[in-house]
Amino acid sequence: MYVRFRERNSRLLVSLISSKRLDGKHHKEHVAYLGSVPIPAEAKDRIRFWQQLHQRLARLANRIGGEEAKLMAAIHARIPMYTPDELRAVKVLEAESDQHFWEGMRDMNLGTAEDYERTIAVTVRKSIESFRAEARDADTRATAARERAERIKRGEQ
Repeated sequence: MYVRFRERNSRLLVSLISSKRLDGKHHKEHVAYLGSVPIPAEAKDRIRFWQQLHQRLARLANRIGGEEAKLMAAIHARIPMYTPDELRAVKVLEAESDQHFWEGMRDMNLGTAEDYERTIAVTVRKSIESFRAEARDADTRATAARERAERIKRGEQ
């Protein structure tokens, strides 16, 4: 078994190939796709690739046998394994990115809450003014009705 590297659409594709001789002829069989990285690969791309690679190779353990170290060395020659410093730096960048995202969410939600408070304040203020106007109108009509009742009691038409 060996690892085949191909470049396609600005990515480096990695496949596991098995080579056999059948009837004196050389035959290649595609065993598994192992992943890809962009060209050039940044640390975060290599970290993701290597983390997924270990999982894929674990699933292929029954077909690979004891060749895993040889295959990983071949892959490491083209796609260097990440270092602890690179992993730490990527984790810091991801944490800062998460912080920026959640601060944006917080600000957006606070802004929306303030907009609703302003909307409520305007709506309530309009309702209060409307009810006070209705109350003044009702008072005017009540006064008119009382005066009418007094006139009727006095015998006026």
